Amino acid sequence: MENIKKLLLENKAWAKGHADIDPAYFENLAKGQKPDILWIGCADSRVPPDEIINSRPGTLFVHRNIANIIHANDENFLSVLEFAIRFLKVRYVIVCGHYNCGGVQAAFEGIENDRLTHWTESVRELKEKHNPKSINELVEISVCAQVEKLKSLPVIQEAWKAGEYPKILGWVYNLHNGLLKELTLYDPAVSK
Repeated sequence: MENIKKLLLENKAWAKGHADIDPAYFENLAKGQKPDILWIGCADSRVPPDEIINSRPGTLFVHRNIANIIHANDENFLSVLEFAIRFLKVRYVIVCGHYNCGGVQAAFEGIENDRLTHWTESVRELKEKHNPKSINELVEISVCAQVEKLKSLPVIQEAWKAGEYPKILGWVYNLHNGLLKELTLYDPAVSK
């Protein structure tokens, strides 16, 4: 059986399983979303956000890219952030990196690929500034740096000036044991 056909069969089994447990599951899901969390994570296939926090669809609004990097000129990311803050009114933004990240490894080792090198340039700069001993140390440094970038973005600043959320958290996921580690938490209400 072709892999794609298998995916379609798995989807039918998944949908039937949810409908058997809760006949209104999909009807309720289709009514709309009101997630409390914007999750900014890596595109790595081993780090599925909903699964690693054991949540149901509708819990997270998700943006993923290589090495969970925040670029102030990334229109895709900025659109997701704007929608999450202004329209969904998320209460939390979580930047979640993961150990053994290929994007961070590319910055750490200097892999020769123009597009990837351009994308991970800010992580390479963090490596030069902090001189980490390992890729995983650079992963943590990068997550904290992405949180700092988030704090400076206009949509975040405007929400905070209006007395609104979000709190911003920096986490890292450990592929070896499945656990999340909190690196940083910024609460604008406490920081005033």
